[in-house]
Amino acid sequence: MNFLSKSNHVDSIKEPRSGFVFPGELCLRPQDRRCPRITGVGTRQKRLAGIKSLDIYAVALYVDESGVTSLLGDRALKSADEDSFAHDDAMFTDLMKHSSLEKALHVVITSALVKRKAFVSALDEQLKPPLSGTASEETLANFGSMFDSVSFRKGMDISFFFERDAMITKVDGQEIGRLRDDRFSKAFLNLYLGSSPVSVKAKEEFGRGVYSMVTQKRR
Repeated sequence: MNFLSKSNHVDSIKEPRSGFVFPGELCLRPQDRRCPRITGVGTRQKRLAGIKSLDIYAVALYVDESGVTSLLGDRALKSADEDSFAHDDAMFTDLMKHSSLEKALHVVITSALVKRKAFVSALDEQLKPPLSGTASEETLANFGSMFDSVSFRKGMDISFFFERDAMITKVDGQEIGRLRDDRFSKAFLNLYLGSSPVSVKAKEEFGRGVYSMVTQKRR
């Protein structure tokens, strides 16, 4: 893995099913002094031909600690407990809609059976409905084409950084493209943080991690 990390002072997290270790921080640029911090990890499972169910990748959510504490600190302190906060869809909606809050999704391919075409097609299938009939359909096509020269393999990492006006995609630490389309960025985040996420357990872990992050910061 070649992602940029400055996690010497932030605990990394090991995804138990795959065994992959995610760094405590994920940096878009090597010169960044403050990078998004990890909230939690999970896996994406999918049925493949001849296989009942397979973990196809592990995924982690990173957020800017200061920004998320300012945004969600009061909500967390008013929540009954961590579990209630982690299942609060309104909280995740706030997390997604604030484009000024730096976020990142970090994916590690955990199966050699995952190929580029299947990975891109699955995302295209999930993103088409909310983007159909909008100018973002062209963005979706551009997103898929970014992976045309990418050779998938087990252990490959893909990072999706969400900054104020762009979604930046990196493969093994190398940028392969950036898309400036707020509707597309929110639809992409919705796959993982929305009411019908691709991994319910991962979303719950993200919520618990955000709760821990902001409550510790407020104490």
